[in-house]
Amino acid sequence: MSASFAGFPSSSPIGMTVTGTVNFVNASPTGTSTTPTFALQLTPGIGAGNVTVTSAVLGAGTYDNGTGVVTFANPAPTTVAPLATVSATVTYLQTTATVQATATTGGGNDSNAANNTATLTINGSAADMAATFTGFPVSAPVGTTVTGTVNFANTSTGIAVNPIVTLKLTPGLGAGNVAVNSAILGAGSYDNVSGVVTFAQPAPGTLAAQATLSASISYLQGTTTFNGTATANSLNDMNPANNTATVTVTGSAADMAATFTGFPASAPVGTMVTGVVNFVNTSVTGTAVSPVTSLQLTPGLGSGNVTVTSVILGAGTYNNATGVVTFANTTPTTLSAQGTISATVT
Repeated sequence: MSASFAGFPSSSPIGMTVTGTVNFVNASPTGTSTTPTFALQLTPGIGAGNVTVTSAVLGAGTYDNGTGVVTFANPAPTTVAPLATVSATVTYLQTTATVQATATTGGGNDSNAANNTATLTINGSAADMAATFTGFPVSAPVGTTVTGTVNFANTSTGIAVNPIVTLKLTPGLGAGNVAVNSAILGAGSYDNVSGVVTFAQPAPGTLAAQATLSASISYLQGTTTFNGTATANSLNDMNPANNTATVTVTGSAADMAATFTGFPASAPVGTMVTGVVNFVNTSVTGTAVSPVTSLQLTPGLGSGNVTVTSVILGAGTYNNATGVVTFANTTPTTLSAQGTISATVT
């Protein structure tokens, strides 16, 4: 009589169901085995409800969670014909790092004890799901669109079983001001009241080792600080330390100021007067977004008597009727902190 295991993997993710077969074979081509014996023992502590053993000949097997011994419902047959096999299907939940099994058989007339025992070891593979944010700035000008990425990664060498991912952003950003998209999870729907993002597609049932689920996030930066919290977990995640990630983006405000410098308080009639107009972002940290500049002088000075020039805004055209100066170039879309746009007026 010979014992063997078949169909079992060498390793399995913790949390997965594993199925295989234990075979008790009369390896003799001619001799019938008399009074054969069949024994099966698994690692204790798997959980009685997590183990199922069935056999067409031996009946249902009852697993003892304390000892790991499997007791079959039917008595062993009195004989096993030459080359005949008595099999049992074993199904269990991989709940521990390692599951071991020992199968033992024999017979009253067994002439070779060397193959009576078979052993099996299945290593449980754990996952390590980690959440991260990438690409977000530390601060962003109020009114600008900010884009970054949230990543849910299986950083381990084992498959992640039933990965779970969540994403929450600052409430009140405005549903129309937030866009979340993922190639795998689909579009994310932002709840303006709670800040919770719900993806259109569920996470896949498994996530391969070193694989990542990513989603791009775009939002309009307001005066309120933006916060994001992401979590990643799985049924067989053994390292909760990196399951949660946070990101913070502060809104940087600008302070635009207009000043005149270099002009005298009075000037003799008929003399040329020169000075400078300055449009300054006085903020020490915030970039000015879509700055607006305007200049108006006293009407009626005479178009040929007024010259306005700016390195950035170009030549200014003076309207003699209204006094409005129109610059050749448009104002730049942003002006850095402490930045200045100047124009010389003569």
